[in-house]
Amino acid sequence: MQDQAAALVELRSRLETGRIGRGINQTELARLSGLSRTTVSQAFSGSAPAPSPQTVGALATALRLEAPPLLDLLTTAKGRSEGRDFLGRPIAEWSPLDLEVKPASEATGRAEHGDYAGPFGLSVTLPGYVRRAHDEALAGAVEGVRAGRSQCAVLVGSSSTGKSRACWEAVQPLAAKGWRLWHPLEPTHAEALLEGIGRVGPRTVVWLNDAQHYLGAAEGLGERNAAALRALLVDPERSPVLVLGTLWDDHARLYTALPDPSQQDSHAQVRELLSGSRIPVPDQFDAAAMEQARRFADQGDRQFAHALGIAIDGRMTQFFAGAPELIHRYRAATPPARALLTAAMDARRLGVGLYLPREFLLEAAEGYLTDDEYDALHDDWGERACAESSEPVHGNLAPLRRVRPRGTGRSAPGGAMTGDVVRMRLADVLDQYGLREREKFCPPASFWRAAYAHLTDSEDLKALAEAAEARHRLKWAFHFWRRLAERGDPDAVALAADLRRQMGDREGAERLERLNRRAPSWLPLVISAAVIGAPAGLVRMMVAPQAEADDLEISGWLDAFEETAGEDDAAMRLVRRAYELDYLDMPVVLAEVLLMSGSKEESANFLLENVEGDGIDDFIRKREERGEHSLAECLAGSVAERGRVWPLLELSSLRRQSGDHEAADRLLAMATRTGDPTAFEILMRVKERNGELEEAERLAVQIGKSDDLARDRLDRGDRAGAQRLVDQSFEAGQSPDLELLVTLWEKSGRQEEAEKAAFRAAEDGDGSPLYSLALLREDAGDRESAEGMLVRSAEVGCVHTRVEIAARRKETGDITGAQKIIQSVVDAGAQMYSAIFRLARRHGVEGDVSPFSLWPYGLEPDGTPSDPW
Repeated sequence: MQDQAAALVELRSRLETGRIGRGINQTELARLSGLSRTTVSQAFSGSAPAPSPQTVGALATALRLEAPPLLDLLTTAKGRSEGRDFLGRPIAEWSPLDLEVKPASEATGRAEHGDYAGPFGLSVTLPGYVRRAHDEALAGAVEGVRAGRSQCAVLVGSSSTGKSRACWEAVQPLAAKGWRLWHPLEPTHAEALLEGIGRVGPRTVVWLNDAQHYLGAAEGLGERNAAALRALLVDPERSPVLVLGTLWDDHARLYTALPDPSQQDSHAQVRELLSGSRIPVPDQFDAAAMEQARRFADQGDRQFAHALGIAIDGRMTQFFAGAPELIHRYRAATPPARALLTAAMDARRLGVGLYLPREFLLEAAEGYLTDDEYDALHDDWGERACAESSEPVHGNLAPLRRVRPRGTGRSAPGGAMTGDVVRMRLADVLDQYGLREREKFCPPASFWRAAYAHLTDSEDLKALAEAAEARHRLKWAFHFWRRLAERGDPDAVALAADLRRQMGDREGAERLERLNRRAPSWLPLVISAAVIGAPAGLVRMMVAPQAEADDLEISGWLDAFEETAGEDDAAMRLVRRAYELDYLDMPVVLAEVLLMSGSKEESANFLLENVEGDGIDDFIRKREERGEHSLAECLAGSVAERGRVWPLLELSSLRRQSGDHEAADRLLAMATRTGDPTAFEILMRVKERNGELEEAERLAVQIGKSDDLARDRLDRGDRAGAQRLVDQSFEAGQSPDLELLVTLWEKSGRQEEAEKAAFRAAEDGDGSPLYSLALLREDAGDRESAEGMLVRSAEVGCVHTRVEIAARRKETGDITGAQKIIQSVVDAGAQMYSAIFRLARRHGVEGDVSPFSLWPYGLEPDGTPSDPW
């Protein structure tokens, strides 16, 4: 370390060099720096004491020199470089957590911005930092102290707006210069500050987070602290220091408000301290800050990517501050409140809308309690659990808050808001937490019973039906599908009937299918006859051959026809009668009528406005099957112009199958002109089959389907073609699928590279590349390596691997082991059917590890096999 005397000599030498360099004398320097002639003379004199930091700073500014290096020399010259007699410790030795900077969340992987030791040895993470206007003001204060001038800066804003984090970021340039930081805490904040402030030395940050604890203390202690801080800021012997604080808005308003002349001024010293030092911090990110946040997310910052999808109205910092506290509140909740929150998490992850009926949650929560917890419930446990769950945390976030409907009717997506039903909304943080932490669990029986009893929205019922079926809870899937079927949902009718048929109940399936009422085949003829005003006798003769089994019904229709004959609205009156009978395909019937009356355009418009997508496809397909090719093309073109391209694509495929490639290409070209990506993908496949490889590759890159085309080429043994597509993908700025790259590298002899990439993906939670590599190694005869890779892939949850291992266990006679693995998959609702298909394709057999094979009647919520139902 440099000697004190040598440091002072070096300091004066640099000042003298600067003066000579500018070509000015000491008198001129005194004028430029604003110092007295005597002060300047003593600063350069070898017999005078060391100058003050303010003097050095003023001289550095006048001589256009960097102030921090000169101040470092001054500190050394005064014998305070180590600060042995002063409070605080180097900033670099502090963790932001010790200074009450809130982490974004518990880190589950690599840190995005900074990784720090948290409670119990856990690693906690700070997200990337977005600079805003108040950061620039803070930077100005830091530059001031680096130039030798003591500064005070107090960030003022609402709770959880990022004030403490901004202070932490601001002092990092000082950390690199060896500055110290003092955070007064014991015995109380206010007492610690008043007792210790006399031992604060130069180059120290006084950290006053939540400054109301220091400045608002009772019995005049806050005022004495403010006075002591003001004295510190003007003390030349201890300069420079940085007083850095944070305050909530209401405290700042209280301290700075002018007092009533008739009352004692309780905050005179605090008001003076805050005068000119307050820096406002907004509640929300502005447009520029949001853009920076999006750039962080695009660059791989998972914290910002997560927050952007959840934070409301740009309130990013509130989300970051509230996330860990909400999770802590959930974990530390009483059993009833935790059960209530867990039921809400399960409802959301299974697809139920945002607004959850309170009675549903309370009834569902019972199954999440142990027997002892259930027996210990108070009579008013539900009210207590709701109150506990609704208590807010940082930024007015609450784990589960009540939603107040506005007006009547359905006021928001995800749940009807009518009547006296009280609805709750789960915090988005816990919603996302539940997706991750509860993904392997199937909800208990109480959840499904409560959902069936209290949920009425069709979208909620559909989501739960699909979730139950994905988890092989077939009985509950059937109940939800049947309820939808009774409401007239034709898809639900078919799905419920399929489940009954799988149970061997043909009669029950047929009974359900009768709910799907269809208009009789002769009805379009009757209505068409009304359109053209045909005689009643002719109509009876036309429909008689088709009505032998339904004389009574057709008689009623013919009577109605005769009653309306000759009237202008005859056809529409018959259509309304059909609607009253709830014929599900009545819109299609009317489209047929419009078509028969010669109005193709009106028919196409009516289809788009009144018929579900599959109905449109069926309608046009029938025209094609009847040989009405030009009509089919006309209708398909009309609906394509309005955004539904599939009929054109299907017509193109049918024409290609019939050998009419010219028509097929023409129809496909019409589809691509709509910009539909599926049309371009089909065109890519056609080009590939026709040997137009370069054009196929160009299209693949254009629509982001290089991976699919490369896989096809690998399957055909064309490694060079696959590699070329991957290279083109990289050149276009796209990232090829890692599973594809691993397969390509392995087949190209780059085994070590493939293995490293696959294991690295497994570390990040993706076991699919390792699974594919394991199969390639097994095919090559390296069974030992393959087994190890399969085990690791299964450990990170790869469904394909788990199904593969289950099949192997069953082959060795371990039926129970196979069932346990498959049940763990279906409990999570994993889409394992593709895994079973992949397994069957690999082994050339269907295999018998599918859920239907193991448990033909499904599973109960607790995982036990269901009896026939």
